[in-house]
Amino acid sequence: MFSGGLKAGGHRLTNIGLLGWFSHVRSGLAGGDTYRMYLLHDLMMHAVGHSCQITVIPQESDSPVDLDQLRHSNFDALLLKDVSSPNRDISELRKLGIPLLSDSLKFIEQNVGYVGYDNLALMSDVVGIFSSRGHQRIAYVGVETSSASQNALMRQAFFTAMVDAGLIYDYNDDWWVYPWAEWRKSHDTKCLIEHGARAARELLTRRADQRPTAIFTWQVPLADAIVRVAGELGLRVPEDVSIVTDAIDQVATKYSTFVQPHSELACRLLDRIQEAIANPGIRVRDDLRKQFVDRGSVYTLS
Repeated sequence: MFSGGLKAGGHRLTNIGLLGWFSHVRSGLAGGDTYRMYLLHDLMMHAVGHSCQITVIPQESDSPVDLDQLRHSNFDALLLKDVSSPNRDISELRKLGIPLLSDSLKFIEQNVGYVGYDNLALMSDVVGIFSSRGHQRIAYVGVETSSASQNALMRQAFFTAMVDAGLIYDYNDDWWVYPWAEWRKSHDTKCLIEHGARAARELLTRRADQRPTAIFTWQVPLADAIVRVAGELGLRVPEDVSIVTDAIDQVATKYSTFVQPHSELACRLLDRIQEAIANPGIRVRDDLRKQFVDRGSVYTLS
């Protein structure tokens, strides 16, 4: 474990445990998860102002939780990422009698409080950006998560957004995912690039009247791979293929992007945790909408 937060004037700090956020921690830095590395940094930065102490508890996603260790740590609340068996482990964690929250939709079915990005609304926003500029054939290139229910929610949200915009979407066609088991094993950017290249080649070698004119992807390395393959095929970005990606606000990118404001999310997490502690029994739900930043990678079709 490692902790962050300072005690001021003898005032007791709210003790928050981050369970399963990282499978390992080296020298106080989290490995293998850029998203949570930045979010952890912002949580630590804002912890002092919120009178909180943050403790990271490395947890392998295929290992059961150590309830005795958590009980002896006297946490006031837990923020969850990965547990090996949500139904079993969440039931065990509830025995601690403290609020359980997460920034992941994977625990919604277990009635865990949610404070995070509104990625379901994001699908509608993505389709809205593309369709407002004349695009009708829109593809999605992403990475499968460890939660089948979360994957289904995202897929349905994208499908619904396409239908609501009056666009045709084949459920079995443009959804290209990198298998979670393979990604978890390596967690290597090279894997993302290879996946992005495979997906791009499949999508962009179709007949002109079937080829997508716009692609949304979660990761910048995937977008880089799509641009490379497009160039190899003689296609221009954005004139022939428009691209929008999703990125952490601290990460510079040349693509039009839906930005993740991690600093604001960190503050909301800390605020909602303290609300949940002060009001036992309430179920927390706070969805933060991402903002679109136009950097010129979306072309307006005539």
